[in-house]
Amino acid sequence: MTNLNNIARYSGGAWSAFPNHGLNNTVYAFALIGSDLYVGGKFTQSSDTLVPNLNHIAKYNGSTWSALSNSGLNGDGVYTLAMSGSDLFVGGSFTQSADTSVTPLRNIAKYSGGVWFALSNGGLNGWVSAITMNGSDMYVGGNFTQTFDGLLLSLNHIAKYSGGTWSALSQTGLNDRVYAIAVNGSDLYAGGWFTQTANTTVTNLNYIAKYSGGAWSALPNNGLDNWVYALAVNGNDLYVGGSFNQTKDTLVANLNHIARLGLPSSGSKLYLPLIMR
Repeated sequence: MTNLNNIARYSGGAWSAFPNHGLNNTVYAFALIGSDLYVGGKFTQSSDTLVPNLNHIAKYNGSTWSALSNSGLNGDGVYTLAMSGSDLFVGGSFTQSADTSVTPLRNIAKYSGGVWFALSNGGLNGWVSAITMNGSDMYVGGNFTQTFDGLLLSLNHIAKYSGGTWSALSQTGLNDRVYAIAVNGSDLYAGGWFTQTANTTVTNLNYIAKYSGGAWSALPNNGLDNWVYALAVNGNDLYVGGSFNQTKDTLVANLNHIARLGLPSSGSKLYLPLIMR
């Protein structure tokens, strides 16, 4: 099968191409709202050049590609997408719409009713690689340390956004990048490049950690031996993808980039935030 170009459909045991020979650069994220598929990445147009001005984000209605308002977004790309009702939340490395008319959209934005909206405090001061909804609360992960306007500090790679207000998580967040976030009931799981909390009080988090009841805790076997890029909760299982080969304490070997961890019984939600950066 040819002309898959950065995006493809797999159905009934067979691969098929999208219209216009796909997209002209990397795809990082998907979100489905109704029958419309939203796609984020580094692309700027369809691979055959017939659909221009996609600029890192596009909509596919089941038959055709179309650009979002204001010709999409500027910057390096869209790394994560999350839906809340009919609203689409977009994270990545950007500062404004591609046509420069909507600003400041610093690394995170909302798209609703065909209009781009900035989040409070001008957004965040570094790229966003994971967005996960938990009811009316939104959790955001990435390479930021504070809001863009500098009024809220100590976000350190992971933050909560609720009711239009940013807030820090306990222990002032984590000491390095967060690439993925997943929610299982009231528990939050984060994966990335970190090893401890930002204030160094909780150690042995080693690339994956649990946040519950306002506190961070280590996962079994002191986590993993290398980066985590993707998390998904399905039932009472947490699936983990990344660069690791074994647990940090070396007692569980042959994981080789993908692993499963059983979780305590809880109401579960499935999320697939994914970005390698």
